[in-house]
Amino acid sequence: MEHHEQSAPSKMLYAVSKWLDFWKGFRNGPHIDYEQDERRQLMDDFGFSKRVLFVGASGFTATAYTLFVLNVIKPALFYVYPPCGKFNSNAGMVLDELTLIGSALGMFVAGHLADLWGRKKLYGYELAALMIATLGMLQASEGFRSRGTDGGTSESSMDIYSWLAWRRFILGCAIGAEHPLVAIITAEWAATES
Repeated sequence: MEHHEQSAPSKMLYAVSKWLDFWKGFRNGPHIDYEQDERRQLMDDFGFSKRVLFVGASGFTATAYTLFVLNVIKPALFYVYPPCGKFNSNAGMVLDELTLIGSALGMFVAGHLADLWGRKKLYGYELAALMIATLGMLQASEGFRSRGTDGGTSESSMDIYSWLAWRRFILGCAIGAEHPLVAIITAEWAATES
């Protein structure tokens, strides 16, 4: 049997059909099990993938921004809501520490769970946790204000820094989960030359 060289358009059609087969399986749930060499060849046929670059870069940019933005807004936050109560003047430090602890915990747990459950599934859970924690921080408040018994002071029904502390911890776990997942997903789906 003779081996015939395929033309460039037929190679491209073959690569597109394999790509579409993969994405149909990706969307519908069942996993199409390509061999490592076949997947690598499929990625190499497409060359540099802007989608992979966008997913990886946007994930790292968003998490880096979320980690460091608290330092930018602390002065305004402390001006509007002076830290008193449980955290006193250590409110900013507590928020930073809880975020970093959550981030370290998220990296450790997500790395192991990704091997057990699969990276795509866990990446979806991580994004959902990131969105829920972000929305929770937006809804943090001091609750209702009422006048004190002496008539001059006011009391709040909630402590905004307690709300922010728990939400920042959840956000830290989601940020920590994003780092190993985005790195692995980007490495797996990038072409060899890029």
